[in-house]
Amino acid sequence: MKQYRKLLAGIFAGGVLISGIGAGIGCVEFFSLDYAGERTVGETEMTVMEGEMSFTPPSDGGTVDVYMDYGQPYLNLVWDDSVPENTLHYSIEYNKKRVAPEAWQEDAETLGFYFPYINYDEVRDVMEFRDIILDDLKEHKIGSYRQKDIESIDLYLNPKDREEIEIW
Repeated sequence: MKQYRKLLAGIFAGGVLISGIGAGIGCVEFFSLDYAGERTVGETEMTVMEGEMSFTPPSDGGTVDVYMDYGQPYLNLVWDDSVPENTLHYSIEYNKKRVAPEAWQEDAETLGFYFPYINYDEVRDVMEFRDIILDDLKEHKIGSYRQKDIESIDLYLNPKDREEIEIW
């Protein structure tokens, strides 16, 4: 029985040693990577969509709701005196190869933006990401990889409408 204990202890110690060596090599490789910067994956053809929508503030003191779909991180709200009251001017810079933004207005108190994907192929996208990441790793680099859908959403409103607008 003592022979088996020694054998098992030796196998365990060898496993710990080999695991430690593997972890050390992995850490050395990881910390030797350089940053490649931000990398854009996929086709990009940026264009701008502009327009305006008028709204009517609720008479009960409520707010006009503006729904942004997933565009909120790209939102830039501009309070501009030259914009007429109760009017929303918008300018959306987007990749027309990936999304087709739509402005919609349900009623005078509810408006928003929708950004449906077009030509969306998950397999193609994953393969493009894989190829770029592997090429970077061969050069001992790693980057920030993203696909450009929306670059910016600028909403121009009159400062007098500040209390009547709520962005969702």
